[in-house]
Formats: sequence, structure tokens, C-alpha cells
Amino acid sequence: MILKILSSKQNTISIIGIFSILKQVKSITKIRLGCPIDWMPFLIWFLIYFWIGEIKAMMKKTHIAVGIAATINFINISNVLFLPIAVVGSLIPDWDYKLGLKHRGITHTLLALLITTGLFSLYSWKLGLLWGLNYFTHLLLDSLTVTGIPLLYPLKKKYYGFKLFKTRGAEDVLIFLICFYIITCLEK
Repeated sequence: MILKILSSKQNTISIIGIFSILKQVKSITKIRLGCPIDWMPFLIWFLIYFWIGEIKAMMKKTHIAVGIAATINFINISNVLFLPIAVVGSLIPDWDYKLGLKHRGITHTLLALLITTGLFSLYSWKLGLLWGLNYFTHLLLDSLTVTGIPLLYPLKKKYYGFKLFKTRGAEDVLIFLICFYIITCLEK
């Protein structure tokens, strides 16, 4: 059902399709998380995200939302300052542009994940764990796209991944909305 709604020639998504998907998400998350859905924040975020927001390859907002959703259960009062640093881990692989490197090159590899996680672990193993988790979520999300990632570079130049969808598509928006919903449920 979800894939039928998401697939279209123009790669657009209708409001009716979003609400149909959110109904399915509601039934799944209500059972698992016990969190009732509030439709208004979703509608507002959808409008901001899809029509007003800047749309780029696997959008920055999606990487941040998935990083926070993956990390939020590990944050407590003693390490709350680690959250912003850890969430940067979900964005740092795409800073290859700023460094003048090829996009989805060395920064999208296991080698970069291990080196940066190791460096943060020297300061604190908890910070290293949170950084590594966020960095990993970035790699995982990018591996879902048709392009994939050079996971084993420089050993192999082959791009690996699940190759499920194109970037900048409705699936990206859906992943963001689901993570936003999970974050709001876990926050309460």
C-alpha cells in the first residue's frame, strides 16, 4: 500500500497519500509506542518540509531526524551536551562538498566511520558511541538510495547499498515524518 502511494511518474506525493501513510504509521506506533498521533504538527512539518524547505539529495532534515531518533534514548542529564555533537555525526559525511572532495567518496566509508568514532571515543566512550551511531545512520540512509555508498573504499571502489529509491523523493519525506513522530513520542 505504501509503495503504491509513493511511486509516481513525477515523484510527487499528495496530501491524501501522506494522510493514508500516517494512518498506517499511527496504527503501528500506537501499538508499539502507545503514543497517540497529533495530526497538526505533521501537516505543518509536511508543508514546511516538502513545499517550502530546501530539497537536496537525502535531505539534511532527514539525516538529523533519524540521528535524533536513534540517539534520544541514550541521552540523559549527565550527557545531554553530547546530543548536538552526536547529531553533527549524522551530517558530517556530507561535508565532503565543503572539503572539496567528491560527494559520496571517502566520507561515506567504513574507514571514515571508524576513524572519527575512534577519535571521539578518546574523549569519552559514550560520545564516541553516539557519534558512531549517528554517522552510521547517515551511511545507512544513503545506502538506501539508488546511488549507494562506497562502503569499502579505498579497498574497493564499488558502491554498495539496498538501492531502494531515488534521492529527493517521497520516501525521504516519509522517513523524516516517521522519525519526527517517533521523536515526539519518545520526548513525552
